[in-house]
Amino acid sequence: MSPSAGTLRERLVQAAVRGIERRGIEELSLRQVASDAGVSRQAPYLHFADKREMLAAAAAVAMAKDRASQERAMAPKKQPLARLLALVGAHVQFARKHPHLHALVFGPYVAKSDLVDLQREAIASFALLRETVETCLPEGTPLERRRQCTVVVWAMVRGLVELEANRQIPPSVPGTVDELVEDAVRTLIAGWTTGRRRPLALSPGTSARSSGSRRRSR
Repeated sequence: MSPSAGTLRERLVQAAVRGIERRGIEELSLRQVASDAGVSRQAPYLHFADKREMLAAAAAVAMAKDRASQERAMAPKKQPLARLLALVGAHVQFARKHPHLHALVFGPYVAKSDLVDLQREAIASFALLRETVETCLPEGTPLERRRQCTVVVWAMVRGLVELEANRQIPPSVPGTVDELVEDAVRTLIAGWTTGRRRPLALSPGTSARSSGSRRRSR
């Protein structure tokens, strides 16, 4: 790809990101993106097969922005738990400030496999979370357990973010979502580090997928 082509693609993706932020995902079109980028209506088709592929490129940029905000928040922190709290707190803030981009990344509009750039960013973002969670766990925690704990933390944070976005948290519940997330993370880590650890649900050599398949077939 020539430098000029690369620049055009970047302009289109940035225009798509801005358009999503202003208008939302449903209202975005390749024609509107071309207009916002100041190029011909046919220009987007030089780089994107359709709207979904363009959305996937925009989602990769959004994920990178989210990860960058997490890294900035973590940078001044030294203690493992403080770094984890900074990471999840930054994600909550990103979701709140950029609701349309957040919905694009975690909603039904694109799949991580739609674009190599998006898949790569998804792997990097999850790796950052996994590595941060792992530093909070007891030394010698098995790999399978570390992966489980990472998914549990992520599910808890994502769940509270979605509840806030959809206004599903009752007014009678005290505390902000930020406070609820921090309390939940502290509680999880405390339980995993000081409580009795339950054995893994999966027997050695059994994958989660095969276990799930057996349960569904019953």
